[in-house]
Amino acid sequence: MKPLKMIAAIAAVPVCLFFAGCQNNLPPADPNPPVVTWAVYDKEAGVNQSFPSTGGHFAVSSGHTYWVTAQADNPGGVHKLAVDASGLFTCTTRPDSNGQFFTAPDKLLVSLPHQEQTYWPNSNNEIQTHEALLTDFDLNFGRLSCGFHHFGGTPGNLEYFATAGNMNFTGTSINYYNVSGQGSFAIGNQ
Repeated sequence: MKPLKMIAAIAAVPVCLFFAGCQNNLPPADPNPPVVTWAVYDKEAGVNQSFPSTGGHFAVSSGHTYWVTAQADNPGGVHKLAVDASGLFTCTTRPDSNGQFFTAPDKLLVSLPHQEQTYWPNSNNEIQTHEALLTDFDLNFGRLSCGFHHFGGTPGNLEYFATAGNMNFTGTSINYYNVSGQGSFAIGNQ
């Protein structure tokens, strides 16, 4: 993880290692699913915004870079936290030396790599009740690649970049008794 991301993660979300009451003994059973919530850090504006478990949408500003953090809370402990993200985007090439660019005829699917973290009880059988997973990519819609494509009328394979659309995040957290909870969130300009 980049050092600046670590600082932003610590500033953006409460990390239980620093707060009393976030570490419990592993319970004998826990039927409650973890609750997944979201936080977005706008790197250029230096602003954090939090979102509920589902239905949140963050509107991006052109040229800004965003860090998305999934957070999981469960009094009986958080064993795993995973994040997946994908979306359909209007994509264009960069202008060539003559200013000419191409737009893909249909929206293109862009997926970000799956990220997952597993947490274990410490030697005293104590578990964390709050965990955060800072996604390990800089989300900037002007630089988000839609891949290389060749469409009719274009000179060979060209790289296309996202200009409009939403990246849809899904966070899944599992407690120590395999009870899971999910949250979803979108970031974009549509």
